[in-house]
Amino acid sequence: MNTQFCFIKGELPSRDTLQSAITDLELEFKLQLEPEFNLNEDEGFSPCSIDGFDDIGFELECGKIEDILEESDEFEPYLEDRTNYIAMSWGGSFGDCLCVMIVTLALMKYFNAVTTYDFEISDTIKDIEETIQSCLKELQL
Repeated sequence: MNTQFCFIKGELPSRDTLQSAITDLELEFKLQLEPEFNLNEDEGFSPCSIDGFDDIGFELECGKIEDILEESDEFEPYLEDRTNYIAMSWGGSFGDCLCVMIVTLALMKYFNAVTTYDFEISDTIKDIEETIQSCLKELQL
């Protein structure tokens, strides 16, 4: 299982705000979060769809920074003034990875998120965009 952590300052975005940010990315395809998606309440599998391809999604966990600092202090160097985290996990599916990378890109661009993968500041926006393109090639979307 792979897990991407996104750390953001302030409140977690609503579903509509996050969906709007995803749409504002102006990608050549459309990622849709499920209508009931709620970062403040959801935990577990969050299904998504991309241009009608709907057998995709990711495992979701969200909360306050203090909640994960109790489990591990390895995140502390990445937190700066961030107050909340969003953890998105996926297995080997390129479709699931694509969903996570698109949400990560929106969080980085529009919510000033800092991301970490394997306890290192993960990627720049350019790196995330390249990962999205790699996933697309694998999926042939």
